[in-house]
Amino acid sequence: MRITTHSIMRNYNSSLHRVLSDLSVAREKVNTKRKYLKASESPADAAKAYRLRREMSKTESYLSNVQNVQSTYDNIESSMMTISKYADDVHIKSLEAVNGTISQNQNQRKIIATEIRSIQKAAVMELNAQFEGEYLFGGSSTKELPFQLSDDGKLTFRGIDVNAPVGSDDYKALEKMSNEKIFIDLGFGMSLDSNNQVEESSAFNVSMPGIKFLGFGQDESGISNNLINTMGEIANILESKEFNASDLKPYTDKLEEERTKVLVNVTQLGSTTTFLENTKNRLEDNEYGLNNKIVQTEYIDLESAITDFKMQEYVYQAALKMGNRILSSSFIDFMK
Repeated sequence: MRITTHSIMRNYNSSLHRVLSDLSVAREKVNTKRKYLKASESPADAAKAYRLRREMSKTESYLSNVQNVQSTYDNIESSMMTISKYADDVHIKSLEAVNGTISQNQNQRKIIATEIRSIQKAAVMELNAQFEGEYLFGGSSTKELPFQLSDDGKLTFRGIDVNAPVGSDDYKALEKMSNEKIFIDLGFGMSLDSNNQVEESSAFNVSMPGIKFLGFGQDESGISNNLINTMGEIANILESKEFNASDLKPYTDKLEEERTKVLVNVTQLGSTTTFLENTKNRLEDNEYGLNNKIVQTEYIDLESAITDFKMQEYVYQAALKMGNRILSSSFIDFMK
């Protein structure tokens, strides 16, 4: 049976096209370092890669949230330590005022009172500190100036007098604001309960109402439960013409009590910081593991890919040589 030259050339061209296609694919893999360029080339790997990348995106979002919260809490802790130092400074100056001849000298007491009022104003400024355009101690209202101190010494939190009588509507409002929560998802499966409220065990509360650790209302003796107001009341006593050192003690005791509460909150912040660091480490480990899986799913072993490319290149060159022989033989037969 005679095989025509046309038939030989058709089969040869078909084979050469297939070899060239394989070479092109091998070259593309080396250049892109990817197992496939279209999902249709490997549907199973493409579907797996999609799931992995979606999980990676979530993990990166959680990690970003943790890092933002860490930065916020670092600033909160710094401000609270500063406020604690201010309280300590006021306590020291109060002791200076009742010791020696200063207690009998109204002008000297006024000087100390003025210094205490300056510290009080500085503390309020610290309480109005911002981080990335949001007030640290505003609770759920991060865009509204939280604390304001009037010229007559009245301190308000979001417009409400912090010395509101116990049981009053203002006191109840302050109580509610002190328990405000803002939840953020850190990768613990944030979910809602039957009342469409965030399950507290599934999310992290980033709200830090300053009124919560500074105190509000008054105790049974009428002394303010608020650290900043107590500073002002100490200054008022020192400025009084009828000054009596014994009148100052309940206020300095109250000051220390409120300062201790601030330090307790700083300690709690330390525990929270440890929790955030552990959460960050866990998420970074997850990110590392997911990245390895994505590499294994989407990307090739470069050494094997180069070897395959060289083999395909060799096959292509061999095909060209074979084609040259076929063409030469066919031409000689034609001449005969």
